[in-house]
Amino acid sequence: MLTPSEFQQWRKALQLPDETVDLIARIRFSPPARRVQGRAGNVCGTYPSRKMGMTIQFESHTVELGAIYLMEHDSEVLEYFDQPPSFKLSYQSRSGRKTTHFHTPDFFVIRHDQAGWEEWKTEEQLHKLADKQPFRYQSRDGVFHCPPGEEYASTFGLSYRVRSSAELPRTFIDNLDFLADYLIVVPRLPEEIVARVQAHVRAAPGISFAALLGEEAGVRANDVYALMATSQLYVDLHVAPLSDHFRTRLYLDQAQAAAHATLGPLPSSFLQDGFATPSSATLSTNTRLLWDGRLWTLINLGETTTTLLPEVGEPIQLASSFFLRLLESHAVLIPTRDQAMQTAPEVRERMAEASLADLRTANERFRHICAYLEHDEDQLRLAPVTERTLRRWARSFHEAQASYGSGYVGLLPRTARRGNRQPKAPEDSRTLLDTFIATHFETPRQSPAWEVYLAYQRECEAKHIIPLSARTFYRHIKQRAGYEQTKKRQGAKVAYQEEPWHWELTPTTPRHGNRPFAVVHLDHTELDVMLISSVTGKPLGKPRVTFLVDAFSRRLLAVYLTFDPPSYRSCMMALRIGVKRFGRFPHLLIVDGGKEFHSDYFETLVARYSGLKKTRPGAKPRFGSVIERLFGTANTEFVYNLLGNTQAAKRLRQMTKDVDPKRQAVWTLGDLYA
Repeated sequence: MLTPSEFQQWRKALQLPDETVDLIARIRFSPPARRVQGRAGNVCGTYPSRKMGMTIQFESHTVELGAIYLMEHDSEVLEYFDQPPSFKLSYQSRSGRKTTHFHTPDFFVIRHDQAGWEEWKTEEQLHKLADKQPFRYQSRDGVFHCPPGEEYASTFGLSYRVRSSAELPRTFIDNLDFLADYLIVVPRLPEEIVARVQAHVRAAPGISFAALLGEEAGVRANDVYALMATSQLYVDLHVAPLSDHFRTRLYLDQAQAAAHATLGPLPSSFLQDGFATPSSATLSTNTRLLWDGRLWTLINLGETTTTLLPEVGEPIQLASSFFLRLLESHAVLIPTRDQAMQTAPEVRERMAEASLADLRTANERFRHICAYLEHDEDQLRLAPVTERTLRRWARSFHEAQASYGSGYVGLLPRTARRGNRQPKAPEDSRTLLDTFIATHFETPRQSPAWEVYLAYQRECEAKHIIPLSARTFYRHIKQRAGYEQTKKRQGAKVAYQEEPWHWELTPTTPRHGNRPFAVVHLDHTELDVMLISSVTGKPLGKPRVTFLVDAFSRRLLAVYLTFDPPSYRSCMMALRIGVKRFGRFPHLLIVDGGKEFHSDYFETLVARYSGLKKTRPGAKPRFGSVIERLFGTANTEFVYNLLGNTQAAKRLRQMTKDVDPKRQAVWTLGDLYA
């Protein structure tokens, strides 16, 4: 943070009036206006800011946390504060009525040349808000604005900016998170290792991480990461993930990297038949290469060995360090035309529409087509179709290959498009049927389907409309069944079991970290076993267990067993055991909304050791599936095999004295903990 003298110098440099200075001072020394909460599925938490010397709240771990990383490592940002004091916004609603309410922006940011409020949202959310509240959110030339916020800020000579998730450089943010452990505690490296690595990079600027590790014996990846964190090596964190050793280029400093970048790509005289240098393409499996006048296909680019397949002959294996040297010396070139190939939209559309049965049929047809084109008489005799059908499939394959660049889609069956797909029932009857399902069946009243159908029949008679059959009515209900219908009838908690999965393959993947201790879950549960006193032998009840689980390796880092209800003491004991066993504190802790995880003692402990804390959304256990699944497995695979387990107590009316867990209990807390 700025010292009082530095703040006064900054204020004089911008020539801010006293009224604005008083407002900024009030923001700087006021606590956050509110505590962030996890709602609508968002993950909130706190970030230990070294720049600010305090924890900074975020309400979204995909947007606001990314903004915090940018501000934390931006030299232009002097200070930033989360949840600054609220102020009134006045604007016209979509209906034309004037609306006034208090608004709390996400951050107040002080930069070298300006200061102001910032509101961060996802790009999709901003487009929806611009349509829903056109006088509050507006898009001009691709940049979003908030006119009422800008009007309020202008009265003090400050700014109000609406920021989008599209502005976040995900690779840069992920790399900062990856290096966080090295910034907290810098490893001490032998001078010999530092000198060897720097000499190698000085001799070969832009060498890849993988090539350096392959050529320098005794140098570990951990050593190179430490040199990056201490600025003894330079890597452009915007280019590639640091875990991708083949695309990570090393330099001595930023000036050397800039000078190397100005060399630019090779001139056209160095291109051979449309082939370009590796710097213009990304290596991946099945990439075509030109080496020594021959075409090769990259089969596998491994950590130690690279496999290449020639057009004719057996595959060969090279040391990956040697192969990367060939790439860097331009002895191996990559065809640019392969990089320009893109899947046609028609291919993507037809592949998305194809069912699993369609894919099986196309695969079978493709197998027969290959035999037909290769004149494999043995396979053709086993084909279940005539030669005329094979010719028709081959013609479809060649036509699709010529039209879309993919002959496979020509073999997909078009069964779903056959026949007349237009509904035969009267439109008025169908519309009324869907209306009754939406307004009478899909309601919290949970009316029986048959009663709704009878009401629909009566309404059709009153309007002189032909009612559809009960069978059609039930079919429409079944077609609408799912998450939304269950939510309307039984509520969000019941519908959560039917909530569709979102298979997300974005730069935010993987969700469970990319290294051990990067993401760690902490939670409690009650074990289904009855314990007795070691002194009196009488039943004491069921114990509580606290698990500390590493999400990347799924390893159980610590276990703490007690009769006490969940509290900050249980959390601290589990963390203490984990640190005692492994000698380090987790980088990121994921917890639920329990009070013990939001106590001053617990938050102080996490912030003290530069830990990042995220809070799972309420009533959504899938966000903690790593540890929730382990709780269930611990009971079913271990606890249920112990005497005194409480399975019988779940059917209380059927339980007899012979199977009463209190009579079966033999374990003490010390014996179970041992």
